[in-house]
Amino acid sequence: MKTKEKVIEAAHDLPEDASIEDAMERLFLISKIEKGIEQADSGQTISHAQVREKLKLKTGEPSMVRRSVRGKKMKWSNAILTALVVLCALWCSARNETNSPAILAYTNMPPAEGDKQWPLHEDEMVKMVAVGYGDATHQSNPGFYVFRKKTKDWIRIDKVPTRGATFGRSPTMAEVKAEGKTPASIGWDFRSLAEKPEVDFPLKAAGFLFFPDKMERNEKQKVYVLHFNSGWEIKGVETILRLRIDELMKTDLEQSPGGDSLKAASQE
Repeated sequence: MKTKEKVIEAAHDLPEDASIEDAMERLFLISKIEKGIEQADSGQTISHAQVREKLKLKTGEPSMVRRSVRGKKMKWSNAILTALVVLCALWCSARNETNSPAILAYTNMPPAEGDKQWPLHEDEMVKMVAVGYGDATHQSNPGFYVFRKKTKDWIRIDKVPTRGATFGRSPTMAEVKAEGKTPASIGWDFRSLAEKPEVDFPLKAAGFLFFPDKMERNEKQKVYVLHFNSGWEIKGVETILRLRIDELMKTDLEQSPGGDSLKAASQE
């Protein structure tokens, strides 16, 4: 997990009334624990006897020990202060990102009659389906459609935020050969999308639509996690997007230009 993702997760875990001091304490504790585990795993440990030797507790030079300890304390204080400043900045950035305005854009409309729907995910809150381009006999209105069970309406997701996202690319021939897999029929590279605040949805490359192949609801982070190309199981290939549940269930989201205000009866 990347540092930014760890900071965001730590921010999610904090209570709503948490102070900056609470966040700094949590982040500093996580940082020191991880550092200690890394040092222990790499064998960077010393015995009590070695500690006493380093502090010269057996040399009869208490003044030297005091100066040594005082100097080390000052160095530690400076290091801790620097770490806290950096962690505080990261935490504030994460909190701003977490509380940023909704940039999920949608059109209030159901799939058209005759459109072939591919089920993606369903739970007690929503049903999510994909609609492709169609075929020679029926031209569909492609998109990622969500039926919200509480309000009994359909929305088509047109843009999704990139916060907390991971963008991947198609596997190389060397990677495919090493894994004993069949090469991809098309190529894609979504990594440049990370620079944008939101992206068109579904994802597109080489004239093809990319829908999630795996989805789950993360109750802890209060998001739906969308996985793309996860079946390759090759590092750097998978793309992951996150849809905040509160944004998805709102009825006052940013509506895409030209969107119709349509309501649909339950399709359960």
